[in-house]
Amino acid sequence: MIKRSFQPRFSRSVFERARRRALAAGLRARDRLAGTYLPDATAPPGQLYFQPREIERYDGWEPTFSELGEKYLGHSFDILGSGWTNVRHGMSCPGVEGNRYEAAPALPGGRRAAYLAARLNASNRRAALNIRALIDEDFTPIDWHLDFKSGYRWRESVWYRDIRYRGVAGADAKVPWELARMHHLAQLAHAHALAAAERRGFRGAGEYAREFRNQVLDFIAANPPRYGIN
Repeated sequence: MIKRSFQPRFSRSVFERARRRALAAGLRARDRLAGTYLPDATAPPGQLYFQPREIERYDGWEPTFSELGEKYLGHSFDILGSGWTNVRHGMSCPGVEGNRYEAAPALPGGRRAAYLAARLNASNRRAALNIRALIDEDFTPIDWHLDFKSGYRWRESVWYRDIRYRGVAGADAKVPWELARMHHLAQLAHAHALAAAERRGFRGAGEYAREFRNQVLDFIAANPPRYGIN
């Protein structure tokens, strides 16, 4: 009786795994041949999802948002106990519990966009270059694929279901995931609001707006849909 009930379940399990693998193989092949970014289209008019806060509500918070704004303008982030760290390509990381990975090559001068696009899968390179062309030339790209505690870096050309993020000694995928959530952009927006109101201790409002825009474009260009750790 036990053997008869076990056999159908075992057969269904084997069949389901085979079906999932076959489906994944087809999707992987499709994404390698065709770009995964959305096709170009005319953008619809913007929609305001959040109403601006009354500037008086920021009273007393100016020093906090001024300091945070400077951190994010300099691409310094405090993620999961890392302490404030300037996250960039080619950086050397401290390591975790004796596990420290060598730094990836730094970005070459003058060819950063082409160099970063070459790291992507072939079908997404052209779209990524077009996105990078919208970024200010003096912007320093952020390494969105790096665990900047251990130094382990996931390759952005790997299809998402082939990514290995468990069993890598000392590496924690939650570090790039947490940075990719971009919680800091809300605080950068607060700094922009205070700068626009000409509160003391802030740069020009346009600097925060450009940084917001550049970081979003940098992330999109570096993270094609269905590729990489993010």
